[in-house]
Amino acid sequence: MSEYPPGSIEDRKKLARMPLEKLLDYFFLQIRNLWRVDGVYFLGIEKKFGTEAATEIDASVWENMAVIEAKSLQKMLKVGEDPGHSNNYGPFAQVKLGSGSAFQDC
Repeated sequence: MSEYPPGSIEDRKKLARMPLEKLLDYFFLQIRNLWRVDGVYFLGIEKKFGTEAATEIDASVWENMAVIEAKSLQKMLKVGEDPGHSNNYGPFAQVKLGSGSAFQDC
């Protein structure tokens, strides 16, 4: 995705040399870390402003994040706003998420 920093050449080379399983472990670790950051922020807001405020802020953040993520994925996978009418899902064409998905544990 050209509008994002590509990372250093050294980092890209290191990632390219990683075995696929290790690369996937790294990928899922980063997803879990995103959830951990969310939890730490939630607890900090809750401590200072209460559970209701923390819940409202958290819901608002994830609502905005969903829009940002959807737009980024559309651009990366080159699909329109109605991907149900497109067969171009790039490398994710065969991915089916649901029960048993690795994303459930994040």
